[in-house]
Amino acid sequence: MTGPNHREGGPRPSIVAVTLCVLIVCGAVLFGIFGPGIAQRSQLAGRLTLGELVSAAAAMNDGFLAGAMRSRVRSIRGADAPNEPPTTGSVGDSLRAALGVPAPVPDLRDAGFHLASAGPTALHSEESDSFAIFYFSPERRRGATLVLVPDDGRAFIFDDFGRPASLEPGRLVQERLDRFHRDESTALVWSDGTLLHIAIVPTEEDAASMRAALGAP
Repeated sequence: MTGPNHREGGPRPSIVAVTLCVLIVCGAVLFGIFGPGIAQRSQLAGRLTLGELVSAAAAMNDGFLAGAMRSRVRSIRGADAPNEPPTTGSVGDSLRAALGVPAPVPDLRDAGFHLASAGPTALHSEESDSFAIFYFSPERRRGATLVLVPDDGRAFIFDDFGRPASLEPGRLVQERLDRFHRDESTALVWSDGTLLHIAIVPTEEDAASMRAALGAP
């Protein structure tokens, strides 16, 4: 004989317990969706997301391109003469002096881009912490920028489970930026174990054609 609070198959589950379980599951799902974004904003105790570095490099490329375009804008006095472009050798010397390690300077002429300017830059701090090389295509009026940053292990990406993970040498991360309407610019990011390379190029097609010349894996 069963009492009023007992039925076959065991005691009735507590409504409170069921509600708590649902809330816990919902919270876990929300953390899985929004957790990386929150972690990006907090920089995880001093670490840097690749997204932050790529955004800074893309903004840098925009500024370089605007400067290159201004130097070729026709004024009342006629076409302004562009600055004398640097050489691969001079850029290589400047790069080594700035970062303390040698690195090859890519030649992108086969892709239609010419070395336009280069020098130390501040990518994620107020002081110089990186080196940027800007390439320009006068015919296409487009630019490409390669930023080199010492790989001190602080930069990371999120894996499929939203966990921070270092970018292992030999791995290439490629992502179209889509920052605004009709933006086709694409980022290529990789590490050689010493330097982190961030290349911002105009399109995914450019990424494919420049990949080998940039030295990307």
